[in-house]
Amino acid sequence: MFKLEIESPVDMPRDTYAFHIYTYSGDMDDYHDLRGSGSKEELERVLTIVTRMKKAYPHGRGGGDSYADIKGFVKFDEAYEWPRDGYDYIEDTPYWCDVVYYDLNGIKYKVKVNDKDRHFF
Repeated sequence: MFKLEIESPVDMPRDTYAFHIYTYSGDMDDYHDLRGSGSKEELERVLTIVTRMKKAYPHGRGGGDSYADIKGFVKFDEAYEWPRDGYDYIEDTPYWCDVVYYDLNGIKYKVKVNDKDRHFF
C-alpha cells in the first residue's frame, strides 16, 4: 500500500514568456542551449537580437570571433551569457528557438513565432 503525501506547492511562472534557444559551434561538432524568460517586450528584444545575429552571419562565426558588432548583443550577452565553445569564444550559431507562454493561472501554451523573413524560426 502506498501513502501519498502532498508536498508544498511549486511556484509556476505567471504572465511570462519563456524561451529556449538552441545553438551549435563549429561545423555542428557541439551543441548548446540558452534559456530565459520575461515579459513580451523582453522576449521581442531577445528574438530581435538573435535574428540580427542569424541575418548577419547565416553560417555562424568562427576562429575566435564574437557577435560584439551586432547591435544590442553585448547587453544581451551580459544578461543571458551566450554559449561559448571550449576556448571561451562567442561564436555559437543559433539554429532554433522554442517559446512558451504561462498565463495568469500558470497554464503553459506553445507560442508560434512568425518570422516573415524566415531567418531563424
